[in-house]
Amino acid sequence: MTAPSTDSRWWYWVAAAPLLAAFWLASVVWVGALVGLTDTPGLGAGLVVLPLVALGIPIAAVALVLPFALYRDVAVVRTVSEWDPSPTPYVAGAVGSLVAALAAIFGLAGHVPTDVRYGILLGCVLVWAGVALTYVGRRRRHVETTLDALRE
Repeated sequence: MTAPSTDSRWWYWVAAAPLLAAFWLASVVWVGALVGLTDTPGLGAGLVVLPLVALGIPIAAVALVLPFALYRDVAVVRTVSEWDPSPTPYVAGAVGSLVAALAAIFGLAGHVPTDVRYGILLGCVLVWAGVALTYVGRRRRHVETTLDALRE
């Protein structure tokens, strides 16, 4: 028995979140390792932030679209399959991490040490990547994607 199929493309945005988070974390580790190998004083913190700056626009775009994409894809999935997921936990996780990230960037500036703000941002990226991974994993069990159809 094959799972029902959907032509919804909203899940692409959801799937982009953990991929982008993994790429950003790998970039931070790689740049951090390079900084650790150099003996130039004062070079460390600025370069470790470089991946966040370089990937900031794609991360911001996915973070802003993610709650809406989750909500829209859940609505589509509920109409084409027997799976009846509630959008609330997924959207709440995405919105909560977005609000915390915005607070870390704008609201806490000057009140909280920079390292703590970076830690909050890291936590936010991990939360929305986890929310997206959880949703995409559960979705894949219930709904056939275009990629699944191509494999058969």
